[in-house]
Amino acid sequence: MYQLIGGELSPYTAKVCFYLRHKNIAFEPVQATAEVYMNFVRPRVGWNIIPVLVTPEKDVIQDSTDIISILEKRHPSPSVLPQTPKQKIVSLLLEMFVDEWIIMPVMHYRWSFPENLPFLKEEFGRISFPSLSVQDRNEVAEKIYSKFKGFLPIIGITDKSRQAIEESWKALLDELTAHFDKHPYFLGGKPCVGDFAFAGMAYAHLYRDPVPGYLMKTRAPLVAAWVENMNGHLPHANKLSLHEVTEDGWLMREDLPEDSRDFCAGDAKRNSQPD
Repeated sequence: MYQLIGGELSPYTAKVCFYLRHKNIAFEPVQATAEVYMNFVRPRVGWNIIPVLVTPEKDVIQDSTDIISILEKRHPSPSVLPQTPKQKIVSLLLEMFVDEWIIMPVMHYRWSFPENLPFLKEEFGRISFPSLSVQDRNEVAEKIYSKFKGFLPIIGITDKSRQAIEESWKALLDELTAHFDKHPYFLGGKPCVGDFAFAGMAYAHLYRDPVPGYLMKTRAPLVAAWVENMNGHLPHANKLSLHEVTEDGWLMREDLPEDSRDFCAGDAKRNSQPD
């Protein structure tokens, strides 16, 4: 059996966890406590980072994108990557967009609002130091909170950028609401790798944390329901799409007329011909 070392507050852990559940890949979740970091993660990976996947052969894989890529080769069905070129590229771009850009609202909404502090102190303390008393856990979590909040200016989250980040996130929630009103997932009738990336970010930070969670559930309840569905809380939700999908679950070719399995080959043939 695989082991997934991670934590409830980690978006990349949630990304891999949702993927494993969707693929019906048996795994044992391992809480990344301070002891696990010290005795396993740091010696095997080199620094304190999650998620970490331990394979049945005892190999260690770090980085959510690498984990999913390797597991797709080991467990190819059902695939989370469309086989046609345009939708495949879109799914990978969605993953990259989420992993690299959504970090801005994720970090802002977690660390810029003191209203989140009681929740975060309890979560960090309970997860990292479960053997300590509540008071001791809170004291340690206070230090962790101060450390992470200090990262905000480094990644561009300042008083000048806060409004733009919040307006951009709210606009994205509105766009996602319009999309999920018609489709159960980003690319039709089943999740692609972009769905798992976004759901991980959304669940671990923007759904569970008090301030962004309230915003999502009141402004974009369809998005909140989608996050719950990706987490397995609504297993029978969002099974139908108002747009037809192919037998393999992706959007119909009629929606993307140039997206066919020989599209790239056709392009290469055209490009090889002289003007």
